[in-house]
Amino acid sequence: CFEGMWTRFFPAYEHARAAMEAGLIGKVVMVQADYPDRVYALTPAPFAFGTDEMPLVAAAGRKVRPQKGVPGEPFSGHGSTPSAAVLQYSKQKAIASIVFSAGRFTEVTHITGTQGRITIETPSHHPSAL
Repeated sequence: CFEGMWTRFFPAYEHARAAMEAGLIGKVVMVQADYPDRVYALTPAPFAFGTDEMPLVAAAGRKVRPQKGVPGEPFSGHGSTPSAAVLQYSKQKAIASIVFSAGRFTEVTHITGTQGRITIETPSHHPSAL
């Protein structure tokens, strides 16, 4: 699914990509992201780690259920319950931690390397600053 993948073409992501390619943060070892939408939340992992390795994925959450007293209404405004995923890239010795919130999180992405960190500022699905 390429919905939301256009995010990586924003200038802030282009600057982050250039910084990673120049080795300014060293080897990328961790990505942390929190978003209300799963598609946007997963975008930073392949952005930072590439697509050469299929990660091992562990996920937690539950099926969407209507709220009591509100027939047909999903748990959150985004139609999803709170959940999370951890993507382990064993060949790269790296990990991505992704949270899909039902509340209002900061919507910030952190790309951590052995020598520094890049923060893609909120809202990182439509970023304008690092």
